[in-house]
Amino acid sequence: MNDTLRLGTAKVEITPKEPVPLAGFGFRHGNYEGITRPLHARISVFEQKYGEGAESEVRRLALIQADLIALEADVIPEVAEALRSRWGLAGADVLYCASHSHSGPHMRGGVMASRIDKNYASFVAERVLGGLEAAFGNLEPVSVEKGVGRCSIGIHRRKQVDGRCVMAPNPEGPNDQEVTVIQYRRVRDGSPKGVHVHFTCHPTTTGDNLINSEYPGVAMETVEAGVRNVSDGDVSGNEVVATFLQGCCGDIRPNLTGADGGFFRGDDTDVARFGDELGKAVMDVLDRPMQPLRSGVLASRETTIDLPCEPVLNDSGAMAAGSVPMRLVYWRLAEGLTLLAMNGEVVVEYGNYLKQKFPGGVLPLGYTNGVIAYIPTAEQLREGGYEPIESIPLFGLSSPFRPELEPMIKQTAAGLVQGASIDG
Repeated sequence: MNDTLRLGTAKVEITPKEPVPLAGFGFRHGNYEGITRPLHARISVFEQKYGEGAESEVRRLALIQADLIALEADVIPEVAEALRSRWGLAGADVLYCASHSHSGPHMRGGVMASRIDKNYASFVAERVLGGLEAAFGNLEPVSVEKGVGRCSIGIHRRKQVDGRCVMAPNPEGPNDQEVTVIQYRRVRDGSPKGVHVHFTCHPTTTGDNLINSEYPGVAMETVEAGVRNVSDGDVSGNEVVATFLQGCCGDIRPNLTGADGGFFRGDDTDVARFGDELGKAVMDVLDRPMQPLRSGVLASRETTIDLPCEPVLNDSGAMAAGSVPMRLVYWRLAEGLTLLAMNGEVVVEYGNYLKQKFPGGVLPLGYTNGVIAYIPTAEQLREGGYEPIESIPLFGLSSPFRPELEPMIKQTAAGLVQGASIDG
């Protein structure tokens, strides 16, 4: 049995060629006014071969990550079709991950689908397809290692003031400052091939009407340059691709606090500062001895749960309770390296729950395979505020979620990681 993990990587630019509106802030109007930092998509494809000769089997997974507010198969269907027809990948075998930058074009489906510029979506699809071709073309055996650091650029953004919940800095609120770094090294010479960085904070540093990859883009550029500079023994000539994996940052944002104690929007100077801070945290981890991870069997599975909404009056005058489908996808890449991806703006409390329940074993991802809504806790639904109540028109919800969503999500997520039998 040959269970060696093989990795292929690619990085392609997806900065729009024509002016388009930017997503994420209602106070911006018109097309973007300039480009501060280019946008990229970074691609990782994984492969394992089992057996010999006619009995052999190939297992593949593909991760597409972009400097965008959201990304999903329905928005770039050409990519989904090519993955299915050319490489046999569909369903849980593909993750479309977004950094959730609020300084890129609209790419969220659902009620926002009409705002997507079709030419830009086609351009992204074309570039991603080229990246997939390149990544599948440079597959090679890798070893895997993991390390953990910390970065303090994010802060909880929900605070009780005069009996109501407002968006304000709350240093006492839940947070996740952990930086998990996964490095993939070529087996043949030990040189770095790819780095995955998991961190949890909204990329909403700046509200300028300018294209910007935000702090994750700055950090990944820092890591890519830093790893290349310290690995001059890399005889392959291939670039190192650093990929950002956004955590459950629904109620975490950059800590830009003004003299009045409230939040303010920064500019690219702040973007660079936060990106450099995260990039340095990653390089500090890479500079220390890391934990080798044993190669396991690549695995993926998924389930969908219907999150219940509060009843509302329907057209017939009767009370009707709707629901919203939430998709959860599990990946195992190595022993001690599991991803649990969710298609929502999931608040940090769920990410912390998963990390505590599976210490050192699960990286929770939000903003993957689309964004259905903010996913609040039961307590947040009682408190009110932006995430559980005020944001629902932005996602086309008929009413807020019911408190039962919290135990449903926790039970389902834990069962998916543990491999339990799950309905749906």
